[in-house]
Amino acid sequence: MKRKSKEEFIKELSDALSGSVPSDKYYEVIEYYEGYFRSELKKGKSEEEICNLLGSPRLIAKSIIESQADAVGGERIYETPDFADSRRKSRSGDETGGRQKGWHIHIDEETGRTSIAFGRLDFGTVIGKVVIALLLVLLACFVIGIVYLGIKVLFYVVFPVALILLIVNIIMSFFNRR
Repeated sequence: MKRKSKEEFIKELSDALSGSVPSDKYYEVIEYYEGYFRSELKKGKSEEEICNLLGSPRLIAKSIIESQADAVGGERIYETPDFADSRRKSRSGDETGGRQKGWHIHIDEETGRTSIAFGRLDFGTVIGKVVIALLLVLLACFVIGIVYLGIKVLFYVVFPVALILLIVNIIMSFFNRR
């Protein structure tokens, strides 16, 4: 079956590799083929031509999985790619359409800028910084509310109870002297 687009090829390769190779190998292979597509497209080839030249993504994945198993003494490695893995490198304009899940490091290959991201929210952007600021304000309000509540309990409950106990203790000691 011929692939018509790079996205279909990468998706099929990704699905075939997922859970069968270590995360670092998974990302290395996906990045390699995305880079291969970019370089061949610059040479004027169409996505369909590149897909036909590469062949079946499932066969490519099978050979990578087998070579990986040979490299670790014949054992199969069943490690699912973890998008929260800090080794994950992504780019602006990522072909995955920003579908990364969880926490990851975002590296812009063009500018070299790195930032922390959660899903599609990059905390290095203006909107990311606004979200951080709002979270800090909410945290400060929560802490101030807890402190205020603590002071209120202290003045309205603890001090009066302590005062009553002190008065009762003074009265008891007065009657015990007689």
